[in-house]
Amino acid sequence: TQTQTQTQLPTHSGITITPPTQTPIMPAPPAVPNRSASPSLSSSSSTSPTPQTTPSSGAVDSSSTGVLPSHEAQRVAIKCLETGDYGGALQSMSKAISLILTEESPKEQKQRISVCVKYATAFKVLVEIATIKKKGKSATDEDAKKLGILALLLTELELDPKHRVGCFQMGISDNMLVGNFGVAARLIEVVLARTKDPKLQSLLQTCDQNSRSNKHSTIPPNSSRYCPVSGTIVSVADFLLCAFCGCVLSPTLEKLVPENNEHKSCPICKLGEIQHKKKSIS
Repeated sequence: TQTQTQTQLPTHSGITITPPTQTPIMPAPPAVPNRSASPSLSSSSSTSPTPQTTPSSGAVDSSSTGVLPSHEAQRVAIKCLETGDYGGALQSMSKAISLILTEESPKEQKQRISVCVKYATAFKVLVEIATIKKKGKSATDEDAKKLGILALLLTELELDPKHRVGCFQMGISDNMLVGNFGVAARLIEVVLARTKDPKLQSLLQTCDQNSRSNKHSTIPPNSSRYCPVSGTIVSVADFLLCAFCGCVLSPTLEKLVPENNEHKSCPICKLGEIQHKKKSIS
């Protein structure tokens, strides 16, 4: 069982990364659509439930009736997310992707798998963030640098608006945690442009008091993506892209595909062709 601790913001001179708590960073899980409803991970509910003391294992409940197994797997994934069981969430969302391939028509497959892949990527990032935080006082400068970048990348994933709120909360808190006040200030201003929150105003003042400096090197906005297969950060100037599910992959993965294999299939959805994308960044 995880132990809840209060996050303490570090000074510029030291690194303090506290273990993750079970407090959910995301709002309540979205409703699972029935067979006739349009596929979605959104919900009309905004109430955050009380976390469970024992995280879910990520297993899909087969007792549900009238719901496709893939929809149930999505529901379980979001439930795992709200209890802080990011590994279980990733396991269930991966299961949902596999099930969709057997349940849906090609048109429906592309729509739903694209959504699931975005969430699976977010869950993989959250697993990495939780792993770094578990190191506590033994965390290195490199750990702190990676934590700040991962938390920033989390805010750039195209998730449901409700879930992006949680991503921005983590992006702000974790970058302040490692002393990246410049990054945190920019994220705070993005949120303040949409809603006025006295608590965020107070955090912005803290960033200003620290001259909006960044203790650790970071990345420009929208300059990088996270590869859920290699677990590496990929530049948008050189990356692989699945033409079917839209998953961004590291260009190093192209070496894993035999040269005589004209159709380089995506390791995530197993359907899309992998395309090598390169572009100049001004």
